[in-house]
Amino acid sequence: LLNSIYEAESVKTCMIYGRRRIGKTTLIERFVSDKPNINIEFDDSSSKINLDIINNRISAFIGREVRTDSMRSSMDIIKDICKERKMVIVFDELPYMTSNFSGGASEIQHLTDWVTRNTDSMIIIAGSSVSLMLDEVMRSDRPLYKRFMFTIDLGPLKINDTRMIHRSMSDEDLMRTYLTLGGVSAYHRLVGDHSYKEMMNRYVLNRFGFIQSDVQMGINLELGNRVTDVVSIFKAISGGDNTYGGIQNISCLEDPVLQRDLDRMTVAGFIQKNDSMITSRRSKIYTISDPTTAFYYDVVDRNRSVLDTSDKDPYGSLEHIISTWLGKQFEVFCRDFIKEKYPCSEIGSWWGKAPLTKDGKVMKDEGGKVVTEDVDIDVVAVIRKGNDRVDLFGECKFTREPMGFPVLNDLQIRVDSLKGSFNKRLALFSVSGFSDRLREYSEENGILLFDLDVLLGKKGLPELG
Repeated sequence: LLNSIYEAESVKTCMIYGRRRIGKTTLIERFVSDKPNINIEFDDSSSKINLDIINNRISAFIGREVRTDSMRSSMDIIKDICKERKMVIVFDELPYMTSNFSGGASEIQHLTDWVTRNTDSMIIIAGSSVSLMLDEVMRSDRPLYKRFMFTIDLGPLKINDTRMIHRSMSDEDLMRTYLTLGGVSAYHRLVGDHSYKEMMNRYVLNRFGFIQSDVQMGINLELGNRVTDVVSIFKAISGGDNTYGGIQNISCLEDPVLQRDLDRMTVAGFIQKNDSMITSRRSKIYTISDPTTAFYYDVVDRNRSVLDTSDKDPYGSLEHIISTWLGKQFEVFCRDFIKEKYPCSEIGSWWGKAPLTKDGKVMKDEGGKVVTEDVDIDVVAVIRKGNDRVDLFGECKFTREPMGFPVLNDLQIRVDSLKGSFNKRLALFSVSGFSDRLREYSEENGILLFDLDVLLGKKGLPELG
């Protein structure tokens, strides 16, 4: 996309944003490596230091020292350079400059307007604070409003891309690592080809390790002025108080402060609000959507006392808890997989009441009334195939043993309890595969099976029929 903008577009402006460590700076460096460029990366410090950074980058490009006493003068020099040749001008970590440099955004606006009108050069802005980057270009009261014609929301790597980093990992450890690190390229590069257990002990569960401190730094960068209240929201969600009322009760935050914090955390990609599919429910729930942040609050923070006394093998002390957490993350992965691979118009999960079963039979009380329990269906998707609609219902298991009939039976009972008219297809997701009998039955009855080979792209997708 960047190359096509550089080569073909008349207005060559692009904003790149995304969470810390996702690869924005590396992407920009690769893009400009064969092009004349002035790549300015701002610092979270004074206006004087940031002006020095600009002048140093200009000096490095033209081969002689440049010292100006204002950003306007520095921008005028960049204009002169762009007159002479086609350039790429990059302002990386833009929020550092706009928060420390009064009038800095206006100077970049003037430069951008002049360059796009008078030259064939390209201007890129980038930053790790998602909310601040969006504010800079989306709010009508900001100088850079509507100045950047293209936008790249740089997301995480796909699991198959991480295979190129973890070449020697087993498929099972690759999946565990991906669920924990969430496709954040810097984290995957850091841990390399260690086994999952060794990776966890060295880099994730180690209180002196890089990843724990980096997660906290990312929260401070994005939400620093609200960090105390935001932490209370994270703790409420990870502790199961994940409705608006539950979060409010734990955090003691009043409206509209709580709503503003939730909105800001959502824009920043830390949390998301979820509705139950199929049936409308008043009580929506919030989840921590960033995987490393979720792991920190769901596992590390909630088990700090165990970790503090388990320096030699913290993973061994928390293996059961981590396995349960991986199971929940696997559900998210499977929903994302279906959304990516099939033409979904809606996707999510369902939670509600369904008949309680034992050994495959529906339980009844002494009066003959069906006994119900609170349950969920991990994957619910509406898939459009031509003029046809397929309602996909799926169950996900992250266990060591191949999946058998009990999981399918429970899913069938839960789906049958739903009210409505559906074109039902059942799907099962398992990292450990399926029993031979379940495979045979599924093939005869149109049950879609997704094992690790399918999820990693080693086998083709099941056909919807």
